[in-house]
Amino acid sequence: MAPPKVLISSDNGVKAPSACFIWASSARLLARPARFWLIGLARESGVVSAEARPARPASSLMLKTEEHVAPSASARTCLVADEHPAVTRFVGELLRGRGFEVVASVGDGSDALDEIVRLRPDLAVLEISMPSLSGIEVARRAAVSSPETAVLIYTGHGDEAMLREAREAGVQGLVLKQAPVGELIRAIETVASGKVYLDPTLVVPLSAAGKKRSRGDLTRREREVLGLIADGRSNEEIGRELFISKQTVRTHVRRAIAKLQARNRTQAVATALRRSLIE
Repeated sequence: MAPPKVLISSDNGVKAPSACFIWASSARLLARPARFWLIGLARESGVVSAEARPARPASSLMLKTEEHVAPSASARTCLVADEHPAVTRFVGELLRGRGFEVVASVGDGSDALDEIVRLRPDLAVLEISMPSLSGIEVARRAAVSSPETAVLIYTGHGDEAMLREAREAGVQGLVLKQAPVGELIRAIETVASGKVYLDPTLVVPLSAAGKKRSRGDLTRREREVLGLIADGRSNEEIGRELFISKQTVRTHVRRAIAKLQARNRTQAVATALRRSLIE
Protein backbone atom coordinates (compact mmCIF):
# COMPACT_ATOMS: atom_id res chain seq x y z
CA MET A 1 0.00 0.00 0.00
CA ALA A 2 1.27 3.45 -0.91
CA PRO A 3 1.66 5.91 1.99
CA PRO A 4 -1.57 7.92 2.58
CA LYS A 5 -1.63 11.45 1.23
CA VAL A 6 -1.50 14.49 3.49
CA LEU A 7 -1.89 18.19 2.85
CA ILE A 8 0.95 20.20 4.37
CA SER A 9 0.65 23.94 4.64
CA SER A 10 3.01 26.21 6.54
CA ASP A 11 3.87 29.85 7.12
CA ASN A 12 5.69 30.17 3.81
CA GLY A 13 2.66 29.11 1.75
CA VAL A 14 3.78 25.57 0.90
CA LYS A 15 1.02 23.06 0.15
CA ALA A 16 1.65 19.39 -0.57
CA PRO A 17 0.13 15.90 -0.26
CA SER A 18 1.47 13.52 2.54
CA ALA A 19 0.05 11.42 5.58
CA CYS A 20 -1.77 12.74 8.68
CA PHE A 21 -3.48 15.52 10.60
CA ILE A 22 -1.33 17.65 12.87
CA TRP A 23 -2.03 21.18 14.01
CA ALA A 24 0.43 22.85 16.33
CA SER A 25 1.08 26.35 17.51
CA SER A 26 4.79 26.98 17.25
CA ALA A 27 4.68 28.76 20.60
CA ARG A 28 2.86 25.99 22.49
CA LEU A 29 3.33 22.61 20.82
CA LEU A 30 6.09 22.59 18.26
CA ALA A 31 9.36 24.52 18.30
CA ARG A 32 10.52 26.01 14.99
CA PRO A 33 13.38 23.47 14.44
CA ALA A 34 10.91 20.62 15.03
CA ARG A 35 8.48 22.16 12.54
CA PHE A 36 11.17 22.30 9.89
CA TRP A 37 12.11 18.67 10.72
CA LEU A 38 8.51 17.53 10.31
CA ILE A 39 8.07 19.24 6.94
CA GLY A 40 11.49 17.99 5.84
CA LEU A 41 10.59 14.44 6.87
CA ALA A 42 7.61 14.42 4.54
CA ARG A 43 9.59 16.01 1.69
CA GLU A 44 12.49 13.55 2.01
CA SER A 45 10.07 10.63 1.88
CA GLY A 46 9.19 11.57 -1.68
CA VAL A 47 5.46 12.04 -1.02
CA VAL A 48 5.50 15.84 -0.91
CA SER A 49 5.49 18.19 -3.86
CA ALA A 50 5.32 21.95 -3.24
CA GLU A 51 2.96 24.33 -5.02
CA ALA A 52 2.10 27.95 -4.43
CA ARG A 53 -0.72 28.86 -2.11
CA PRO A 54 -1.94 32.14 -0.52
CA ALA A 55 -0.03 32.71 2.71
CA ARG A 56 -1.68 31.59 5.96
CA PRO A 57 -1.38 33.36 9.31
CA ALA A 58 2.03 32.99 10.94
CA SER A 59 2.88 30.37 13.62
CA SER A 60 0.76 27.54 12.26
CA LEU A 61 1.52 24.13 10.76
CA MET A 62 -1.25 21.94 9.41
CA LEU A 63 -1.21 18.43 8.01
CA LYS A 64 -4.65 17.34 6.87
CA THR A 65 -5.70 13.74 6.26
CA GLU A 66 -6.93 12.85 2.82
CA GLU A 67 -6.96 9.05 3.17
CA HIS A 68 -7.76 6.75 6.05
CA VAL A 69 -7.97 3.00 6.57
CA ALA A 70 -10.75 2.21 9.02
CA PRO A 71 -9.61 -0.34 11.66
CA SER A 72 -11.30 -3.72 11.42
CA ALA A 73 -12.68 -5.66 14.37
CA SER A 74 -9.37 -7.50 14.60
CA ALA A 75 -7.19 -4.42 14.00
CA ARG A 76 -3.72 -4.38 15.55
CA THR A 77 -3.55 -2.04 18.50
CA CYS A 78 -0.81 0.49 19.16
CA LEU A 79 0.32 3.05 21.74
CA VAL A 80 2.40 6.10 20.82
CA ALA A 81 4.54 7.97 23.38
CA ASP A 82 6.55 11.13 22.73
CA GLU A 83 6.84 14.33 24.75
CA HIS A 84 6.07 16.39 21.61
CA PRO A 85 2.30 16.32 20.82
CA ALA A 86 2.94 16.98 17.13
CA VAL A 87 5.02 13.82 16.87
CA THR A 88 2.43 11.63 18.61
CA ARG A 89 -0.22 12.96 16.22
CA PHE A 90 1.96 12.43 13.18
CA VAL A 91 2.82 8.83 14.12
CA GLY A 92 -0.72 8.13 15.27
CA GLU A 93 -2.26 9.19 11.97
CA LEU A 94 0.39 7.27 10.07
CA LEU A 95 -0.52 4.15 12.06
CA ARG A 96 -4.24 4.64 11.46
CA GLY A 97 -3.50 4.95 7.78
CA ARG A 98 -1.95 1.48 7.95
CA GLY A 99 -5.02 -0.01 9.62
CA PHE A 100 -3.83 0.14 13.25
CA GLU A 101 -6.09 1.17 16.11
CA VAL A 102 -4.23 3.75 18.22
CA VAL A 103 -5.50 3.04 21.73
CA ALA A 104 -3.43 5.70 23.54
CA SER A 105 -1.14 8.69 22.84
CA VAL A 106 0.88 9.99 25.79
CA GLY A 107 3.84 12.29 26.44
CA ASP A 108 5.20 10.85 29.68
CA GLY A 109 7.15 7.64 30.26
CA SER A 110 5.28 6.70 33.41
CA ASP A 111 1.93 7.22 31.68
CA ALA A 112 3.15 5.13 28.74
CA LEU A 113 3.99 2.21 31.03
CA ASP A 114 0.65 2.48 32.86
CA GLU A 115 -1.26 2.43 29.57
CA ILE A 116 0.76 -0.49 28.20
CA VAL A 117 0.01 -2.53 31.32
CA ARG A 118 -3.67 -1.55 31.23
CA LEU A 119 -4.34 -1.87 27.49
CA ARG A 120 -1.69 -4.44 26.45
CA PRO A 121 -1.37 -3.12 22.86
CA ASP A 122 0.24 -5.18 20.11
CA LEU A 123 2.79 -2.42 19.44
CA ALA A 124 4.25 0.51 21.37
CA VAL A 125 6.13 3.27 19.51
CA LEU A 126 8.29 5.11 22.05
CA GLU A 127 10.70 8.05 22.11
CA ILE A 128 13.74 7.50 24.35
CA SER A 129 13.77 10.94 26.00
CA MET A 130 10.55 11.41 27.98
CA PRO A 131 9.69 12.76 31.43
CA SER A 132 9.43 10.31 34.38
CA LEU A 133 10.77 7.24 32.53
CA SER A 134 12.90 6.88 29.41
CA GLY A 135 11.56 4.89 26.49
CA ILE A 136 14.14 2.18 27.12
CA GLU A 137 13.14 1.91 30.79
CA VAL A 138 9.49 1.67 29.72
CA ALA A 139 10.44 -1.14 27.33
CA ARG A 140 12.39 -2.94 30.06
CA ARG A 141 9.44 -2.90 32.46
CA ALA A 142 6.87 -3.64 29.76
CA ALA A 143 8.82 -6.77 28.80
CA VAL A 144 7.85 -8.14 32.21
CA SER A 145 4.36 -6.70 32.70
CA SER A 146 3.12 -6.91 29.08
CA PRO A 147 5.41 -9.31 27.17
CA GLU A 148 2.98 -9.51 24.25
CA THR A 149 3.63 -5.82 23.40
CA ALA A 150 6.34 -5.31 20.78
CA VAL A 151 8.36 -2.10 21.27
CA LEU A 152 9.68 0.15 18.50
CA ILE A 153 11.94 3.04 19.53
CA TYR A 154 11.44 6.15 17.34
CA THR A 155 14.14 8.63 18.33
CA GLY A 156 16.23 11.52 17.08
CA HIS A 157 19.58 10.00 17.98
CA GLY A 158 21.27 6.63 18.31
CA ASP A 159 24.69 5.24 19.11
CA GLU A 160 26.20 1.82 19.69
CA ALA A 161 25.88 2.00 23.48
CA MET A 162 22.24 3.04 23.28
CA LEU A 163 21.53 0.20 20.85
CA ARG A 164 23.00 -2.34 23.24
CA GLU A 165 20.96 -0.90 26.09
CA ALA A 166 17.81 -1.06 23.99
CA ARG A 167 18.53 -4.66 23.04
CA GLU A 168 19.06 -5.59 26.69
CA ALA A 169 15.71 -3.98 27.53
CA GLY A 170 13.89 -6.17 25.00
CA VAL A 171 13.30 -3.54 22.31
CA GLN A 172 12.41 -5.15 18.96
CA GLY A 173 13.14 -2.21 16.69
CA LEU A 174 14.76 1.18 16.40
CA VAL A 175 14.25 3.82 13.73
CA LEU A 176 15.60 7.37 13.62
CA LYS A 177 13.34 10.40 13.20
CA GLN A 178 15.58 11.56 10.36
CA ALA A 179 14.45 8.53 8.32
CA PRO A 180 11.93 8.99 5.47
CA VAL A 181 8.28 8.17 6.19
CA GLY A 182 8.62 4.99 4.14
CA GLU A 183 11.36 3.75 6.46
CA LEU A 184 9.18 4.40 9.50
CA ILE A 185 6.32 2.46 7.89
CA ARG A 186 8.71 -0.42 7.15
CA ALA A 187 9.89 -0.42 10.76
CA ILE A 188 6.32 -0.45 12.09
CA GLU A 189 5.25 -3.32 9.87
CA THR A 190 8.41 -5.33 10.59
CA VAL A 191 8.17 -5.05 14.38
CA ALA A 192 4.38 -5.57 14.36
CA SER A 193 4.92 -8.84 12.49
CA GLY A 194 7.21 -10.14 15.24
CA LYS A 195 10.54 -9.45 13.54
CA VAL A 196 13.47 -7.24 14.55
CA TYR A 197 14.16 -3.95 12.77
CA LEU A 198 17.22 -1.69 12.90
CA ASP A 199 17.54 1.62 11.06
CA PRO A 200 19.86 0.99 8.05
CA THR A 201 22.03 4.00 8.92
CA LEU A 202 22.94 2.34 12.24
CA VAL A 203 23.83 -1.10 10.90
CA VAL A 204 27.35 -0.26 9.70
CA PRO A 205 28.41 1.64 12.85
CA LEU A 206 27.02 -1.17 15.00
CA SER A 207 28.88 -3.83 13.03
CA ALA A 208 32.14 -1.90 13.18
CA ALA A 209 31.79 -1.29 16.90
CA GLY A 210 31.00 -4.95 17.52
CA LYS A 211 34.45 -5.96 16.30
CA LYS A 212 36.06 -3.72 18.91
CA ARG A 213 33.77 -4.72 21.79
CA SER A 214 35.45 -6.05 24.91
CA ARG A 215 34.46 -7.05 28.44
CA GLY A 216 35.34 -3.59 29.73
CA ASP A 217 32.89 -1.72 27.46
CA LEU A 218 30.12 0.12 29.31
CA THR A 219 26.74 1.19 27.99
CA ARG A 220 25.86 4.87 27.91
CA ARG A 221 23.57 4.46 30.92
CA GLU A 222 26.24 2.58 32.90
CA ARG A 223 28.68 5.43 32.24
CA GLU A 224 26.07 7.96 33.33
CA VAL A 225 25.44 6.07 36.58
CA LEU A 226 29.14 5.74 37.38
CA GLY A 227 29.66 9.41 36.60
CA LEU A 228 26.93 10.39 39.05
CA ILE A 229 28.39 8.07 41.68
CA ALA A 230 31.71 9.84 41.17
CA ASP A 231 29.85 13.09 41.91
CA GLY A 232 28.74 11.65 45.24
CA ARG A 233 25.10 10.92 44.33
CA SER A 234 23.10 8.21 46.07
CA ASN A 235 21.12 5.55 44.18
CA GLU A 236 17.91 7.42 44.93
CA GLU A 237 19.31 10.70 43.62
CA ILE A 238 20.65 8.99 40.51
CA GLY A 239 17.25 7.40 39.88
CA ARG A 240 15.48 10.75 40.11
CA GLU A 241 17.93 12.43 37.74
CA LEU A 242 17.81 9.65 35.12
CA PHE A 243 14.11 8.85 35.57
CA ILE A 244 14.78 5.23 36.54
CA SER A 245 14.11 3.22 39.69
CA LYS A 246 16.65 2.58 42.45
CA GLN A 247 16.59 -1.11 41.51
CA THR A 248 17.52 -0.25 37.92
CA VAL A 249 20.38 1.92 39.22
CA ARG A 250 21.66 -1.06 41.24
CA THR A 251 21.44 -3.25 38.14
CA HIS A 252 23.55 -0.80 36.11
CA VAL A 253 26.11 -0.60 38.94
CA ARG A 254 26.29 -4.38 39.24
CA ARG A 255 26.84 -4.79 35.49
CA ALA A 256 29.48 -2.05 35.43
CA ILE A 257 31.33 -3.69 38.34
CA ALA A 258 31.32 -7.04 36.50
CA LYS A 259 32.48 -5.55 33.20
CA LEU A 260 35.31 -3.63 34.85
CA GLN A 261 36.21 -6.63 37.03
CA ALA A 262 36.06 -4.40 40.10
CA ARG A 263 35.44 -5.48 43.71
CA ASN A 264 32.90 -2.75 44.47
CA ARG A 265 31.36 0.45 43.12
CA THR A 266 34.20 2.61 44.41
CA GLN A 267 36.78 0.58 42.52
CA ALA A 268 34.51 0.54 39.45
CA VAL A 269 34.38 4.35 39.46
CA ALA A 270 38.15 4.56 39.93
CA THR A 271 38.74 2.14 37.04
CA ALA A 272 36.32 4.01 34.78
CA LEU A 273 38.04 7.31 35.54
CA ARG A 274 41.47 5.84 34.89
CA ARG A 275 40.35 4.46 31.52
CA SER A 276 38.63 7.78 30.67
CA LEU A 277 35.28 6.00 30.37
CA ILE A 278 33.74 8.75 32.49
CA GLU A 279 34.79 12.30 33.27
